[in-house]
Amino acid sequence: MITRFIPLFLFAVVMLGINYLTFEIISWEFRWVVTLIYAYMFLFSSFFEHVLMQSIEAKSFVNKYMAFSGGKMILSLFVLLGYVYFNRDYMKPFALSFLWVYFSFTTFEIIRLLRFFKK
Repeated sequence: MITRFIPLFLFAVVMLGINYLTFEIISWEFRWVVTLIYAYMFLFSSFFEHVLMQSIEAKSFVNKYMAFSGGKMILSLFVLLGYVYFNRDYMKPFALSFLWVYFSFTTFEIIRLLRFFKK
């Protein structure tokens, strides 16, 4: 069961490394809060993936996928807006990192779910 999340964890580490290198190239300060974005998205994606892979029925899967995707998007939007509201000095790097993480993890989730259901 735990081994199912190793690819997701490795993906998060690689993406964090790419994010760090991008910040170095752009000369932006890399703050610890960026790593929290990855932890947030890793935990959310792990839960999301675990729940979705439990229901193999097509009708149940579609309903759960849409509910989780919508909930993840709304919660992520609130997290992003909340951080930006309280820390305007780091708004641009945080927002770009957050969007990078959100879209890359969403793409990774879709690819993994498609592979899982092809079996």
